[in-house]
Amino acid sequence: MELIKTMKPTRRTLFLRKCKIVQFIRFIALNLRILKTAWFPPRRP
Repeated sequence: MELIKTMKPTRRTLFLRKCKIVQFIRFIALNLRILKTAWFPPRRP
């Protein structure tokens, strides 16, 4: 927790921030896929 107090943009913090952004984008993509299947259910014969 001491690393968070010192807000120096080190390589590790930048890497973690990048990972957070990637996870956020993945989360949004997953939600969009779920919503798409919810609104337009696949037609099963």
